[in-house]
Amino acid sequence: MILAGRNLSPFTRRCAISLIHAGMSYEALELNAAQEMDKVQQYNRLGRVPALQLDDGTCLVDSWAILDWIDQQVGPDKALVPGSGDERRDVLRLTAYAMGTMEKAVAYFYETGLRPEDKRWKDWGDRLGSQVVDGFAFLEDALGTRDWLHGDRMTQADITTVCAYDFATVRAADLLDGGKRFPKLAALTERCNQLEPFAKTNLDPYRG
Repeated sequence: MILAGRNLSPFTRRCAISLIHAGMSYEALELNAAQEMDKVQQYNRLGRVPALQLDDGTCLVDSWAILDWIDQQVGPDKALVPGSGDERRDVLRLTAYAMGTMEKAVAYFYETGLRPEDKRWKDWGDRLGSQVVDGFAFLEDALGTRDWLHGDRMTQADITTVCAYDFATVRAADLLDGGKRFPKLAALTERCNQLEPFAKTNLDPYRG
């Protein structure tokens, strides 16, 4: 299999972590969608990452679809989202909050860090920043004193939250106050980054 997209993309990284956690082998194709759109379009005509090319040549696009396919392959015992009932509802609810926060963090970086300075809309950037902070605040409260956001083992809610938070440490660090603003999420991220699936996809190449 081939996973197209850089790990700096939190959408790509959550797929990479999930693949490694599932014990699935894949080739990482480090493509920057903004600068290598023509190459990305070989896997996703929309020019977006991630895209996962399966062994039979089928390309799955959008991280939700990729992650659902992974869960279907590994079965209920290893799936990162429960298959049914209240547990599935709760993990999806938390994952949706993490995903929304991730999307706003990416948009915040585009608006305040990537867009030419004379074309930035401060009010919009401030709004995006407040949404990122509010999303992380919700997840910080949801984590509470537990090791994981739901239950007694890692779920997709934890992976997506860590990917969102870690991306923010690289591209929206001004919102995090050096890790002091959300100490529980900072601790969860630090702990997860010691685990093999996270360590193999770490963001160290993008820091500095």
